[in-house]
Amino acid sequence: MTDGPDGQQPLYMHARSRVDRARRGPPITVFFLGLIAICAGAGAFYFKKLPLPVLSAVQTNKSWVLPEGTPSMGEAQLCLRNGDLPCAEADMLAYLKSYPNDAHATALLAITLTQDGHHREALYYYKRADALGVATYDFYAGYARTLDAMGDTDGAIEKNQAALKLVPSLVDVRGALADELVRKGRKQEALELLTSFDANLEAQGYPPYFTQQIARIRKDMGGDTAKEASGDDASPAQAVAGQTLVRGKPDRGTLAVPVSIDGAESKFFTIDSGASMLVMPEADAGPLLKLGPGDYKGMQQIELANGAVVMAKVYTLRSVKVGEREVSDVAAAVYPGQGPRLLGQSFLKRFKSWSIDNDRRVLVLNE
Repeated sequence: MTDGPDGQQPLYMHARSRVDRARRGPPITVFFLGLIAICAGAGAFYFKKLPLPVLSAVQTNKSWVLPEGTPSMGEAQLCLRNGDLPCAEADMLAYLKSYPNDAHATALLAITLTQDGHHREALYYYKRADALGVATYDFYAGYARTLDAMGDTDGAIEKNQAALKLVPSLVDVRGALADELVRKGRKQEALELLTSFDANLEAQGYPPYFTQQIARIRKDMGGDTAKEASGDDASPAQAVAGQTLVRGKPDRGTLAVPVSIDGAESKFFTIDSGASMLVMPEADAGPLLKLGPGDYKGMQQIELANGAVVMAKVYTLRSVKVGEREVSDVAAAVYPGQGPRLLGQSFLKRFKSWSIDNDRRVLVLNE
């Protein structure tokens, strides 16, 4: 097991042994005592406001069919490493039938359900894990994503703040929290959340991370011009005929540029000529992708910029917009968990040529 950011450990499993019990017919007095105990236990769950696990929330979704699961967290984690979320969910559900009070297994199932887009079902297990005492940064971050997807913005703000309190360097969580604060009318608070982080980066000699998001908030507050809000110093007017210039920011020796998928809000993707496709983590895929049944193309092994090899789900994106250039039917790979977003050849090869102007920090796209 490896530590997460800032030394915070992510969720892990506790192995537990089974205890075989002989089945015997109890005397009638034991039967009634047992019935009283069951009723008392149910009442205790009610007053703690815990959802009763009489019927799994997952089982109530009739349109969602899971494979038969193996009651093993080791098998579930193997499924996760292979990018097979339904397999992992089925194994964890089978495991929790035997160990319903395993806090970490409950939390891991909730996070997996969030990654798979099953937020209503995930919410049940987040509440269970929360009551069982789980308090890790990845748990809070996943909980916030599900609450936001369910329309509980206040709850999402609270959980994202809890995640950042544990690990302040979680940029995706910080950006999501700022968006949620803006939606609640707390724009100044959102601005301070991002500007303080960028100021600390620049003090350490790194480029700012939230430039465009800060600019959008300031524009919304009436403090910037449209040009300043976009952060696009290299306007299209400076480009020659048939050329598009896209303002970016330095990132690990190359350039990161804003990318909008299917009309969603732009996210920074790092240009990577060695990547065959546009690549993104599942942590970002939910709000970015609006996929139909024909968009999923299967699983494929991919190598990330850090050298890690993972199994990813391959989709065909209907629209990818970089700057003023929009391209349709772009192949994309979505891999488990969180990590870098890469703009690869499935987008770049659609142009006659492209280059990076390091002096002006722009991506040059030529028709």
